[in-house]
Amino acid sequence: MNNDAGVDYLINWFTAHNGTFDRNALTFAPIDGLGWGAFALRDLQQGHTLFALPRDLTLSTRTSSLPSLIGHSDWKKHELHVGWAGLILCLLWEAAQNESSKWSTYLGMKCLRCTVPLPCNPKYSDNSSVLTNNLRYTYVLELRRS
Repeated sequence: MNNDAGVDYLINWFTAHNGTFDRNALTFAPIDGLGWGAFALRDLQQGHTLFALPRDLTLSTRTSSLPSLIGHSDWKKHELHVGWAGLILCLLWEAAQNESSKWSTYLGMKCLRCTVPLPCNPKYSDNSSVLTNNLRYTYVLELRRS
């Protein structure tokens, strides 16, 4: 699947799961050397809703089945409800479920690439406060050309 079809496939999956997307106001297109970007198709009024993401479509520790399989008390006992570890485990769990995961289409997109600096990266290993202080609420997904 090429990236153009991949973006359409992702949007179709998104809307099939009750996400809304204003196709008359927003499009996605490749930017040479940078991956993909979102572009307005017309002037927009302040407050115009371009898309709406239902909470249950957001992959999180609250929407993944993994915490309940482990047991909520054990999940909290090991502090998986705090920080990145629990979310990363949920992401890996859902990816391993293949087609049985609600997020299989999203997780299977070949044009998605995660660019979060992880603690195992030598650049950050000496200063974990970089992650704690600067990336607490950050998650970046980029659409990239293959």
